[in-house]
Amino acid sequence: MNNNRGFTLIELVILIIILGIIASISALMIAELVRSYTTGRDISESQVHGQTALERIARELREIRADDNPSPLPSRIPVITTFTVTTLEFRSSNISNPPDDSQGDLISFSWSGNAGDPLVFTLNGTSSNLATNVQSLQFKYYDIDGNETSTVNQIAYIEVALKVGNNDAKTRIFIRDLF
Repeated sequence: MNNNRGFTLIELVILIIILGIIASISALMIAELVRSYTTGRDISESQVHGQTALERIARELREIRADDNPSPLPSRIPVITTFTVTTLEFRSSNISNPPDDSQGDLISFSWSGNAGDPLVFTLNGTSSNLATNVQSLQFKYYDIDGNETSTVNQIAYIEVALKVGNNDAKTRIFIRDLF
């Protein structure tokens, strides 16, 4: 009588099929985990870029200088040279290169209007990308009573709405030295 113990060919084939199914399911789960991780990382990165850009815009807008008109503060005019829905250019109260630029730094924020294009920050003619993958940027200009205005000498504060990736952010900045 032959008492050899071992696996039959059918048992080995069934084992290989079961291990293949388990490996396929595991591979799908690992692929989904990697996809979830990269999606989460991209969302987080967009949030950071958007928030950083909005903070930079707010910081610079707080430095918009008023004209040198010696009149009382409520009648002073901000030195804003260009103001549209997607572009804002102004003179800052900061001076990077005195005495060459006694007018203050010339600063602009602009976006082409095409989804995915960068938000461009320009300081005295030198441009850099402030944020990438910008989906929308909107500047709105308000007077002291909270009404939208298109007249530079009536601008009291500016609302900035920025969307980077899928993340929206909005802030309002009051112009210093006007009130």
